[in-house]
Order: sequence, then C-alpha cells, then structure tokens
Amino acid sequence: MSSQVYNKRLSISNRFPFCEDNAPFKALINLPKIKKILIDTKSKVTLEDFENQEELSITLNKKSILDINQFKGTHKFYIQLREDVKITSNTPLNKIDSLKVVTEGDGRLGGFNIPAKNVAISILGKGYCEVNAIEKLHVVIKGDANVVSKGMPSLYKRIIGRGNVYFKN
Repeated sequence: MSSQVYNKRLSISNRFPFCEDNAPFKALINLPKIKKILIDTKSKVTLEDFENQEELSITLNKKSILDINQFKGTHKFYIQLREDVKITSNTPLNKIDSLKVVTEGDGRLGGFNIPAKNVAISILGKGYCEVNAIEKLHVVIKGDANVVSKGMPSLYKRIIGRGNVYFKN
C-alpha cells in the first residue's frame, strides 16, 4: 500500500509493485474537514463516523460500491456516480439541508436513510435513486431511470426518455 499527498490531495493506493490489483486493504483516515472524496477504481468502501463536515462531495467511478454510516453535522452533500456504481446507507443519518445526486452511465443510490430538506437528482443514462426528500424534490432524467422518494415533498420533474418518480411511505 502506498500513500502520498500532492497539491492538498491524499492518495491511497494498493497498486504497488508487490500488491495484487485486487488485494483488499483497510485504511483509517483521520483528517479534519475533508471536502471531496474521489474513488476511481473498482472497490468497496465504507465511510463512517463523519462529524461536522459542513459540505462533502463524493465521486464514485468504475463499478464501485460505497456504504455510508453515521454522518453528523453535514449540511450539503453532493454525490456523483459514473459507470455502474452503487451507494447505500444502511444506518439512518442525521437530516441534511441539501442533497445533490448526479449519475452518468449506470448509477444506483439507496438513500432512504439520508433525510434531506432539499434533494436534486440528475440522471443521464440508466439509473435508480431512492431518496428521503422532506421539502423539495427536483428530478431531471435523460435516459432510462426511476426515482423513488419517501415523504411527500413538492416535486419538479423533467423526463426525456423512460422513467418516472414514485413515492413511498
């Protein structure tokens, strides 16, 4: 495993000459005020015990799976999904002010446990998003996708292609 900091960015990799490409490893990162996380290779990652991160942006690429647990104090959450990726939250998180989700290619968000006052979803290609929108839900679909929301927020939707927005109690 190797790590380096370059231009205020931490890179952790198991692509060292003596490691297999798919060798599992566990990393505990303890840094204040992480603003962006990019996972750019096939992986399974769990994020937990985030506290007082005002804003967080996560980009997930290339057949990755991300599980989110125990966020406290996050107000704005931005998620970008590309190329057959999946994000789930298996434990209920504290309410956040703003959740923005952008999927390109084929992305899935299991976000019933992420309550947000305002949710904006943009899907380009295939996708499926589960969200917990409290006040507002803004959905744009260009392709073949569905969005399922808990709650009864005000809704704006624009769909070009196939798909719809459904509500669940």
